[in-house]
Amino acid sequence: MEDVSGSVSTFEAALNEVERHLQPLLEKSPSEVNAQLDSFERSKLELTMAYTINSLFWMYLTTQGLSAKDYAVKDELERIRTYMKKIKDAEENQSDPNPRLNKEAAARFLKNALNQQSPADEAEAPPPAAAEAETKGKKRPKGKHS
Repeated sequence: MEDVSGSVSTFEAALNEVERHLQPLLEKSPSEVNAQLDSFERSKLELTMAYTINSLFWMYLTTQGLSAKDYAVKDELERIRTYMKKIKDAEENQSDPNPRLNKEAAARFLKNALNQQSPADEAEAPPPAAAEAETKGKKRPKGKHS
């Protein structure tokens, strides 16, 4: 009986600690909390809440003498852990001091953004002097000139 009462008091202390940590979140509406967080923090908060809820459900099942393996809670906890790792990896990659540059993609981006011709296109284009000679021989249409 002492073993059970010790476990219950340990569980109660842990539950009180969880409530203490959740108190700042419970005092505000979810929209107020989300407005103060960036996307990584918001994702971590949502995953932590999902993990906590599923862990509490696991504990509930255990206290009721039910096997948590008969429920999808174990799979859900594993899925949440996977997403937590993805968020952690993305956050670490975002703060990478030496990001790698995809030179081919950067060249394509610059070419399209600056609307420049590639060296192959320049070889096919007439030389600037020939292009000027062609435009000098043409007359401008009459009317307003800009």
